[in-house]
Amino acid sequence: MERSAVVAGSRRGAGQARRVGRVAAGALALLGLVALPRGAEAAEQGDVTGTFMLGTNLATHLFAQDGKPAHDTTISDTFGLSQFVGAGVFVTDRLRLGLNFQFTETIVQPRKPYPSSFQIFGLLPQINYNFWGPLTASVVPTILLRKDGVNQEAYGVQGVLGWGIPITKGINAVVAVEVPYFWNPRRTIGVTPLAGVSGKL
Repeated sequence: MERSAVVAGSRRGAGQARRVGRVAAGALALLGLVALPRGAEAAEQGDVTGTFMLGTNLATHLFAQDGKPAHDTTISDTFGLSQFVGAGVFVTDRLRLGLNFQFTETIVQPRKPYPSSFQIFGLLPQINYNFWGPLTASVVPTILLRKDGVNQEAYGVQGVLGWGIPITKGINAVVAVEVPYFWNPRRTIGVTPLAGVSGKL
C-alpha cells in the first residue's frame, strides 16, 4: 500500500515537473517573439558593464526525495523579492563573463515561517552570450550561502534568456526569464521573471 502511494506520488511529481517545464518553455518562447522588433546597444570587446535586477519566483517544483513527496509551491504560498547586483566584462563583442550577488527578502512568509526574512544570499558567476540582436542567453552556476532564512549552502545552475531594450547611450532596460535548478540540499526547478537595467561602467 505504501509502495503504491510512493509510486503514485512520483508519477504526480513527474507530471508537475513537466508542467513547470512547459510553462518555462512557453515563457521563453513568448519573450523571444516579443523581442523581435528591437535590439540593445551593441557591446564591444573590453566593455565592462554593471547590472541591477529585481525578480520573484513564480513557481517551484520540489522533486520527491529522501521519503519526502513531490509538491509544488507558487507565489501564492510565499512571496520573496530578489535583488541581483553585479558586473562583468565582454571578452568578445558577444561573450560576457560576470559575477552577481543575490539577496532575497521574504515579503510574505509561508505557512511555516522562515527563521528570518533575510531568506537568500548567493554568488552567481555567469556566462552571457548575445546570440542575436536583443537576446542574450546565460548559464549561471549558483552557490547559495544562505537559504530559507538560515546559513546553509545550496548548489544549482540557472538558465536565463534576457531581452535588452536601449534607454539611452550605454544603458539598457532588461527583462528576462530565469529557470533555476538546484540539486542540493533538495532537487527543485522553478520559474522566475526578472526586470532591471544594465549599463557600461
